Amino acid sequence: VANHGPDDRSAAVRVKRGAANGDGAECYFELRMPSASACAYLVTAGLVAAGLDGLARKLPLPPARQSAADGATPLPTRLADSLVALEADAVLCAALGDELVRWFTGVKRAELAAIEKRLKTQHGVTPETSAQNKAAATLETWRHLYMEYV
Repeated sequence: VANHGPDDRSAAVRVKRGAANGDGAECYFELRMPSASACAYLVTAGLVAAGLDGLARKLPLPPARQSAADGATPLPTRLADSLVALEADAVLCAALGDELVRWFTGVKRAELAAIEKRLKTQHGVTPETSAQNKAAATLETWRHLYMEYV
């Protein structure tokens, strides 16, 4: 979920406060949601665009440590769902530009299609394949696509 919390490692945004005197001089934020494989430039652009939109519309900061049951916004957990959410987000599309969003989502969908094809043709993955075997095949497919020379 999209939430925040002071010194909360499970929150999407961790607010880390220094131990000095609590005046905020040693305060920083950790954006904990993006994958390590995410493009840092796109993550930063999205963060800045969302922050500026919140400031422009004077949106209130929700309470700390909200859960989905408390009203925190659920975040997509699959790439395909994330692409749909990106395309539906008018603020991010405007900030990043429609052309970049169109190309980015197109490339990512092509990657997903290549992964699905390899899972079927090289590993014989079907809907009946066990979760454990599908996970192993998926890992091997990702390794092949992105770490061919490692």
